[in-house]
Amino acid sequence: MILSLYPEVKTGKTTVILAVVASVSLLASGIGLVAQNRGGDEDRIRYELAATHLLRGQSEEAGRLFREVAAGNTAYADLARLELIRMLAYQQEAPEQEEIRQLVQSVEAADLMPRAYLTAGHTLEARGDSGAALVYYLELCERFPEDPLTADARYGAARLLYAEGSYEASLMVLFQLLDENDESDLKDDALVLMARVYRAPGPHENGLRACQALSEFLRRSGENGFRDSPWRNAVLSEQRLWCG
Repeated sequence: MILSLYPEVKTGKTTVILAVVASVSLLASGIGLVAQNRGGDEDRIRYELAATHLLRGQSEEAGRLFREVAAGNTAYADLARLELIRMLAYQQEAPEQEEIRQLVQSVEAADLMPRAYLTAGHTLEARGDSGAALVYYLELCERFPEDPLTADARYGAARLLYAEGSYEASLMVLFQLLDENDESDLKDDALVLMARVYRAPGPHENGLRACQALSEFLRRSGENGFRDSPWRNAVLSEQRLWCG
């Protein structure tokens, strides 16, 4: 059960919700949540209590408990660090960049490190700091190129590059996503964004390639990730408008 407590970051057809995970799913998720270190039971209780305070809107007390858990070395410490990164998305004052960096770098579990970078990117994007978010997305791709989360990071980076007018860089990242993330469910999003990048004014503008991206989307409409894509009507409309 994922509880929607945090701001949303729109990422193509998916909506990434920065969320605290309730204790039921924590214990069943299979990412090292059974705390075998000394003091694990105490940290589990504090972690679950922090989640309860957050549900009740008591963010100050939740943050205090998460920080206590994060200072330890049980399996819950990294999870608490992730929650502290997420909490920075909705606190009133802007977070210090160094605070986020320290939290990300303090995550010790190898399987959670990519998640820390992606969470930092989502948090900063939710706060409107797209430049800093872009740094974390690109760092994730560079440091963990084989991790499945690189697809989300690449798409996030491509969106932000497109928004700031760095069209050629956006295309480069989109090609990487389409070529290297075979199992990603973001390929339909990537093709739609690619078509729009090619339609943006500038030396990279290429109407033919924009139409090719839309045609590729429709060619793959029977595949997983395309069959039920919410982009389908928009693609049909844009193909009629741009490609005749």
